[in-house]
Amino acid sequence: MNRRIFVPKIGLLTILLISGCAFHNFGDSTSSFNGNSSENIETGNIVEGEEQMTESIILKIDNEEFSMKLDDNSATKELVKKLPLTVSFSDYGGFEKVGSLGFSLPRNDEQMTTNPGDVVLYDGDNIVVFYGSNSWKYTKLGHIDDVARLTNALSGRNVEITFMTGEKNK
Repeated sequence: MNRRIFVPKIGLLTILLISGCAFHNFGDSTSSFNGNSSENIETGNIVEGEEQMTESIILKIDNEEFSMKLDDNSATKELVKKLPLTVSFSDYGGFEKVGSLGFSLPRNDEQMTTNPGDVVLYDGDNIVVFYGSNSWKYTKLGHIDDVARLTNALSGRNVEITFMTGEKNK
């Protein structure tokens, strides 16, 4: 009699275990493998495709070069594809230089308060270089650390700025 009860219980337990394994999520369902992906062994991050994000670009004002650390977003990725690029800038409000790109970049506008050295996209087709501060909705492109030298290069006049890839001349 004990054997009749024991066998069905084992059968039921086996069915539950097998069905439980079938519904178990063994990985992250949001990641998938394709032929262009590779896995970073140290961090476990999936890197899509061969595209590498450029971390910085050079801004040239007259004969002075400034390194700009780029934010990682769709606007900066598209901007880098268009380099080298020279843009004419004029002063606005005594705290920023504004230049029209002549084309649009993707917008990721966020309300922010800028700092001197910030470079942003305004209205999708204007680049603004700040030597002061302002609060508005912008897409952040990057930042230049050498604020004192940047402010001096921008002060009191209209300027042309060339955006380019490569290493800053020492």
